[in-house]
Amino acid sequence: MVVRDVLTTNGVIHIIDEVLVPESAKNFLDIAKSKNADIFANLFRDKELTKYFSQLKNITVYLPTNEAMKVMDALYKNADVKNNEALMEILKYHFAKGVHSWSRMYNNMELDTLNNDGKKLRINEYVRFSFNTKWTHTVQCVRTLTGPIRTCNGIVYLIEKMLTPPENDVMTILRKDSRLTTFVNALNKTGLINQIQNKTEAFTIFAPTNDAFNKLNARQREQVESNPSILSAYIYDTSVCCSSLEGSGFRFRGGHIISCDNMATDGVVHIVDRISVRKRHSWWHRFFSFDNIF
Repeated sequence: MVVRDVLTTNGVIHIIDEVLVPESAKNFLDIAKSKNADIFANLFRDKELTKYFSQLKNITVYLPTNEAMKVMDALYKNADVKNNEALMEILKYHFAKGVHSWSRMYNNMELDTLNNDGKKLRINEYVRFSFNTKWTHTVQCVRTLTGPIRTCNGIVYLIEKMLTPPENDVMTILRKDSRLTTFVNALNKTGLINQIQNKTEAFTIFAPTNDAFNKLNARQREQVESNPSILSAYIYDTSVCCSSLEGSGFRFRGGHIISCDNMATDGVVHIVDRISVRKRHSWWHRFFSFDNIF
């Protein structure tokens, strides 16, 4: 500020040394530089890329903060993005077609990205009831840190992690993980694998490890592998992110979630270290029973 507090008969004048530009007149690259997200913006330093992404219209951008980019920065800070197909796919996955404000989004909504490869962004909304009602908004189970920031060509949200396009469906994730072979076998024995493979909407699996099964006695093991209702309590017909379970200390049915938010093309997988043989509870008690909280 060059001159301040120039009093007039009808107000006050301050003289400044730069033009104030509202956020709604900036593009996402300008927003990134002013919102501690310039590491992501610097990946578009090539002139052709800057021109292409700056001229996009009617888009929603999920912008990772500098803190979120630290892991990626070491790998890609000197990368030639234009000629790096894998990195370009990751970057374009942060751009959704259309302008999407919170008021127009809903739980399990899917957004098309610039990649045009069928891998969508899944939106989830969760509410916590305490002294104040607090909503959590996620994209691919990554929390948004701000509300919608209007720009000249759409909307920007700051997010706490980079987004990575999922490569496999839920069953492929389960089969590829050597810690989950007993669980996959149990799904086959109970016939639940057919139910999973026939799902058409996003779903969630809390997958117990081999060690979790080994902690069961012979009678309990037989119950789990012969009674579909026990393992069905570990399958949800909606997308559930770990950010919705923070109040429980990342616990589920008496066990700890040891690997969160393994994103699949058709849902999400969490890995847990215990399996319970208790009967299936109602939806509310499955999330909020005392065994889950303490």
